[in-house]
Amino acid sequence: MKNKNRWMGVLLSLVMILSYLMPLTAIKTYAAELIIQDISQGTSYLYPGDTFSIRVKVARSGDSGPIEISDAYVNGAVDDSKLSYDITYWEDTNSNFDDDGEIDEDGKKRIKSPTEVVIKGLKYSGSGRDVSVGILYSGGSVSEDFTLSAMTLDETRDMLKVDDSNNILVKTDATQNAQVKVINQGKQTLKNVKVSLELAEKVEGIKIKTEEAVISQLQAKEVKSASIAIEVDSEVKAKVYKANAIVNGASFPVNLQVDSHIVPSALEVSIDETKVFNPGVTQEADITIRNVGERPAKNIRVEVSSENVAIVGGSNVKHIDAINAHASRDVNMKLRVDGKVTQGAVPLKVDLAYLNSLGEETKDTQYVYLSTSASSASSEVVIDNVVSPLGLYGVDQNFTVKFNVHSKGGAEGLKISVKGDEGIVPKSQNLFFISKLKAGERKQYAVTLAATRAAVSSTHPIEIAIEYGGSDKPITLSQFSSVNISNPEKDDEGTDNKKGAPKVIIGQYKSEPVIVKAGEQFDLEIGFLNAHKTESVHNLKASLTIIEEGEKNTGTVFTPVGASNTFYIADLLPRQTEVKKIRLYTIPSASPKTYEITIEMEYEDGKGNEVKASERIGIPVEQVTKVDIGDIQVDYAQVGMPAYFNATLYNTGKTDISNMMIHIEGEGFTVQENKMFIGSFEKGATENYAPTIVPNAPGSLTGNIIIDYEESTGERKQITKEFTLEVSEAPMPEEMPMEDPGMMPQPNTKWPLAIGTGLGVMIAGIVTGIVLKKRKAKKEKMMQDEDD
Repeated sequence: MKNKNRWMGVLLSLVMILSYLMPLTAIKTYAAELIIQDISQGTSYLYPGDTFSIRVKVARSGDSGPIEISDAYVNGAVDDSKLSYDITYWEDTNSNFDDDGEIDEDGKKRIKSPTEVVIKGLKYSGSGRDVSVGILYSGGSVSEDFTLSAMTLDETRDMLKVDDSNNILVKTDATQNAQVKVINQGKQTLKNVKVSLELAEKVEGIKIKTEEAVISQLQAKEVKSASIAIEVDSEVKAKVYKANAIVNGASFPVNLQVDSHIVPSALEVSIDETKVFNPGVTQEADITIRNVGERPAKNIRVEVSSENVAIVGGSNVKHIDAINAHASRDVNMKLRVDGKVTQGAVPLKVDLAYLNSLGEETKDTQYVYLSTSASSASSEVVIDNVVSPLGLYGVDQNFTVKFNVHSKGGAEGLKISVKGDEGIVPKSQNLFFISKLKAGERKQYAVTLAATRAAVSSTHPIEIAIEYGGSDKPITLSQFSSVNISNPEKDDEGTDNKKGAPKVIIGQYKSEPVIVKAGEQFDLEIGFLNAHKTESVHNLKASLTIIEEGEKNTGTVFTPVGASNTFYIADLLPRQTEVKKIRLYTIPSASPKTYEITIEMEYEDGKGNEVKASERIGIPVEQVTKVDIGDIQVDYAQVGMPAYFNATLYNTGKTDISNMMIHIEGEGFTVQENKMFIGSFEKGATENYAPTIVPNAPGSLTGNIIIDYEESTGERKQITKEFTLEVSEAPMPEEMPMEDPGMMPQPNTKWPLAIGTGLGVMIAGIVTGIVLKKRKAKKEKMMQDEDD
C-alpha cells in the first residue's frame, strides 16, 4: 500500500510539471486548408496558339498555422511547357497564432496567407476549351475545372480553306519561298493560323525546309499567303507533284508544280530520208536515236517492228548504254521490205525504254517511215484545190472554204453540199446542183460559214460531199476542210473556269507550199494553243496519225522525213501557242484531194491529271503537172516565103491540164495562125502545134515557143523553149547576057523580069495555100474532137 501511494505521488508530480511547461512548448499543426474562390483568364478570347495566363483567387480555411504554396499546374487544352507562376500573400495579424508568426513592435504576431496565384506562359492548343487548374500547398492540394473563352481548332477548320485553283510554283536548282494561299471563309477574324506543307510521297531532290508558317491574323473573307521554303535540286523532273497543305491541323490537297528551264532527257527517232528501199531486197539501215534533252539518257532499249519489214540476220532489239544531252547514236540493222508491198512508204515501229537523269524509267513509241521504190495512181469526179481558212476564228466571225470540182470523163446529176459539225453554220449558199459536168470542165466554189455560241474551242472539220450517178446506186465522195474556233464562254459552261481542265487545240497550222504536190516534200507547221485562261498544260505529247492511203492501197499518203511523228512540249502557259515544225513526204500515187491528219495529244493539267484529246487538220494535195515540148521542126526559109514549123507537145504529168494556150514570139518574122488553144490537155496525151512562119529578114533568127496553162489549183504556169530559124535572101531571076547593040537588035528586058517575079509569087502562093489548107484541116479536126 505504501509503495502504491509512492508511485501515485510521482505520477501526480509529473502531471503538475507538464502543466507548468506546456505554454512554453510549441506543438505545430497544419489544420488550415486552401480553397479556390475564383478563376479567370488573362485574355478575353483565345485563338489556337495564343499565349495567355490564368488568375486564381485563393483563401485559407481555418486558423491553424501558415500555408506555403509549392507548385501550380493547368491540365487540358494548353501547352504548359513554359509555365511559371506568381503568388500574392496577405499578412494576417492574430494574437492567437502560434510561435511561427512574426512579432511586431506592438507585440502582435503576423502570418503570411496566399490570396492570388497567377499562372503564366500558357499556350492555347485549340483542342477543346476545358482545363483543370490545380495548386499544391503545404497542407495538401486543391484543383478546380475551368472553361476557357476560346475558338477551337475544329471551329477554325470549318472556316479555313486553301486556294487550289493554281499550282504552288517552284523552280529547279533553287531554294525559294513557295506561297500557300489560305482563305478565311468565316465571319470572324482568325489568329495564329498554322500552315505546313508535305509531299504526298517522297520525291528525291525536293526538301521542304519550313516546318510551320504562321499567319498572325486573317480577317473574315480575307486571303493571305503563307511562305514555305522549298529546296529543289537541278535534277528534279519538271512536272506536277501531289502534296498536302496542313492548315490548323486540317489537310487540303494541293499541287506542287516544278518548272525547269532544263529539258529532261527525251529521245527522238529518225532515219536517212534519201535512202530508198526496194521491196524484196535486204538493205542496211541506220536508225538514229537522238537525245534532244539537256540530261543524259541511260540503259536504252530499242525495239524495232513492222508488219511489212523483216529484220534480217540479227535481233530486232538493240541496247545502248547511254546517250548524252544533244548527242545521238545509230542503230544499224539489215531490213527487207516485203516483196508484195506496193506502198511508197512503209511504217517502222520503234519502242524505246530508258532511264532518265533521276533514274526513272521512261517508255515511248515512235514511228519512222521507209521510202520504197513501189508506186501507182487515178479517179473520176474529183474535189481538189481545197483552201481552208487560216488563223483562229471567234463566234459569228465569218470564214470561207474554197474548192474545185471536175471530172475527167464527165458526170451527171451532181449534188454538192458543204457542212460543218456542231456549232458551225453556213452564211452563204452551201448546196449546189449540177445537171451535167462536161469532161475536163472545172467548177469553182466558195462557201462562207461561221461559228455559233454552241461551238466549243477546237479544230472543227468541214465536210465537202458530192453525190452523183443516179438515185438507184449513187456514187458518193467527200473531202474535208477544217477551221480553228475559239469560244471560251462555251468551254466554261457548267464549270468554274478556275477549276476547269485546260484544253489544247490546234490554234493554227500551215503547209509550205499551201497545196502540196504528190511525190514531193513539204513543211508543216502546227501551233498548239492552250485555250484556258488561267491553267497551264504540262508534259504534252502529240503524235500525227495519217490513216488515208494512196490509190490502190499504195501506202500512207504522208510520211515524216528524217524524224518521228511525235512532238513534245514541256509546258504550255494559259493562252500560249507553241509552234512545231515537221517535214513530210507525199507519196507519188496520192490522188489530188484534201487528206486528213489526226493529231493525238496527251498532257497533264494543273492538278497533274492526264488529259487526252485529238484534233484534225486537212492538207490539200495536187498531182504534178508537166508539159514537155518535143523536137521542133523548121523548114529552110527564105525572106518573104512561108516556112513550115511543127512542135510536138506531151502531157507527161499525172493530172490533166486546163486552158492551155500556145504561141510564138520573136523578131524578124511574122506568124500566121499563131495562137492555139486547148481546153483540156489530158495526162499522157500528145498535141501538135504547127503555125506558119514568114521571115522578114535574112540571117539566123531566134524565137520562143511559149505555153501557158492552168494547174488544178487554178495557178497559171508558163514554159518556154527557144528555137532558131535560118533565113536566106529570096533568089533573084537571072539576066540575059548583054551583046553588041550593033550586031543584034536590043530585046525588051522587062519581059523576063516580069515572068520571074510572077513565077516566084505563084510558087509562094501555092506553098502558102498548101500549108493553110493543112492547118485548116487540123483545126477542124480538133474542134470536132472537142465537140465529141
